[in-house]
Amino acid sequence: MTTKPSNPNGHDLINQVINFYKQYLHCSPDQLDLLALWTMHTHLMPAAPFSPSLNICSRQKQSGKTLCLQLLSLLCNGASMHTAAAPALLLHQLADGYDPFPGTLLLDDCDATFGKSRMNIKLQGLFTARFQQDARFTVRVKDDDEYIFDEKPVFFPAAFAGNGRLHPCLAERSILIALEPKACAKVSAEGEPGSPCQPFRFFAAQKQSRTLLETLREWGAGHHEALEAISPYKEDQFPPELSWRQRDCAEPLLHIADFIGGDWPQRARQALVNAFALAAFEDFYSSRQILANIRDLFAAKDNPEWIPTTDLLKFLHTLDDRNWHEWNKGKPMVPKQLAGLIEPFGIRPQSHRTGPDNETVIRGYRFEDLEPIWNHHLPPRSTVAANPQDLPTNDPELTPVLRCQPKGVRRQELRGSPVAANLQNSVRSNPGPVSGSQQPDSTGRWWPAAASYRSGKDPSVTVVAAKLQNHQATPNRDIQRDPVKNPEAPVAANAQDTSLPGHFAGPVRKKDIGHRIMTNQ
Repeated sequence: MTTKPSNPNGHDLINQVINFYKQYLHCSPDQLDLLALWTMHTHLMPAAPFSPSLNICSRQKQSGKTLCLQLLSLLCNGASMHTAAAPALLLHQLADGYDPFPGTLLLDDCDATFGKSRMNIKLQGLFTARFQQDARFTVRVKDDDEYIFDEKPVFFPAAFAGNGRLHPCLAERSILIALEPKACAKVSAEGEPGSPCQPFRFFAAQKQSRTLLETLREWGAGHHEALEAISPYKEDQFPPELSWRQRDCAEPLLHIADFIGGDWPQRARQALVNAFALAAFEDFYSSRQILANIRDLFAAKDNPEWIPTTDLLKFLHTLDDRNWHEWNKGKPMVPKQLAGLIEPFGIRPQSHRTGPDNETVIRGYRFEDLEPIWNHHLPPRSTVAANPQDLPTNDPELTPVLRCQPKGVRRQELRGSPVAANLQNSVRSNPGPVSGSQQPDSTGRWWPAAASYRSGKDPSVTVVAAKLQNHQATPNRDIQRDPVKNPEAPVAANAQDTSLPGHFAGPVRKKDIGHRIMTNQ
């Protein structure tokens, strides 16, 4: 049973939450950070200006989506969990009655609730409105045999889990938690097992989490006023990669991270940038798997200059251990779906003329376009297991390091922001490992994006550094809170924002989104 600490500070408390989740859930450190911050956010709801939902998704079965919601239900404030709930039930629970919904909504199998083609218009209005602090939802009620319209407050946190893509109006107000199937248990070179997660049993975990839940409630009640007094963040307090909507989603979590202090301001910003960048992929796990299958076909054909799309699809449809033959709603994958999976890597099918007089135009994929993507996102073929399903899902070398702005990120150069200043300093003075590898900081924590920007061997770093040298960066903004409002954060004499840069930088046109990943452009 969890031991209750005496007067725990925020730093100790959030580490306890992470350790609890890490016992059972297989996910990345960044995702654990976001889950822990969001859990604390549910206990500080009245003080938050916005409440981003969690979009827990994966097209792969047995990825841990339901498990993630079950764990959240044990630590979130007033958790109410539903599975494939009917729209009428949710509307009755969330919008009826005189008092607003006081807890946290956790909705599993949300595809069945929202529908795959068209979402219930009332649910869409309710979940769109619940994002803001002053949210109101208009309902029709009967009063003395007469119907009147009444506005109900509907500001509450929510988390959704499902197999498909979330409705756009909900996805843009959410933070993505893209889970992947747990890798098969292996023994590493040091003799340690590959997966540290233990089997989840609800009542045993509930007994273990009771004291931690009570501590979270006490901490939230004790620091509610201090967090409510925090002024709205200005533009230079956010990572420059985020759009305005993404900043709204990030702000309540950044309030908590900055209030806690220590290394959490950097960790929170890095985790948020990574989560929003990963949202550019429809399914990163499947995208990486299809990259491996395409590489197998090229290798079998002795790496030709190009392969037609039709030949590539024929090969994919013959793989019994993959679902490419039923990817299109039970039917084989079509060229458009293939292109959609690998487009975020910057790969597009090219036209190739063939025939006696070069009159026939065939679409296909070139080896020179694919090779650098393979080298970065996949292990060498000599180390690939016979079954690609056994590929490690959290290998540092396989994490997506984006060189572009994903969908939703506005055009912007890194002018005068603390992130730009730190990026410029790191490029000048911190040459590091090869781009794409992760490096630990002084606490042993891994930072994939920082490694990509500290690399002196990455050509894209030189381009970014050259752009930054043309602008005068403003002094770093002190993100530590006022000691009166934040008794927990240490106050340094010359406190500086040490936020790590994001995965991508520089202006990118909307039509170029996803086409500068792992390229030298």
